[in-house]
Amino acid sequence: MKVLIIGCGAIGGHIACCLYKAGHKVLVITRNKTLKTIQKEGLFVQINQNNKIVSKNILRIDERFKIYKSFNAIKNIKLDAIFITVKLKDYNKNLIKKVN
Repeated sequence: MKVLIIGCGAIGGHIACCLYKAGHKVLVITRNKTLKTIQKEGLFVQINQNNKIVSKNILRIDERFKIYKSFNAIKNIKLDAIFITVKLKDYNKNLIKKVN
């Protein structure tokens, strides 16, 4: 399955990690500092439960984990699912038009 995640904060990062670990191809659209950090260091995801670390994962860009700055780079890619995990202030009509 090929999945797009729009936004890669706590929720988007967690979903990306879970889908990747399940064997799916994960494409992420993110911007600015998050984009640069993931390109340089990978995506770090730490799962806690009652102040106890349950797991730590770092996803590095590879054949099943890709990161993009905009929709233009993925406009010809067929997707099976899309998760929109941006902050509410970033969620607007233009985002929905791009997803269509």
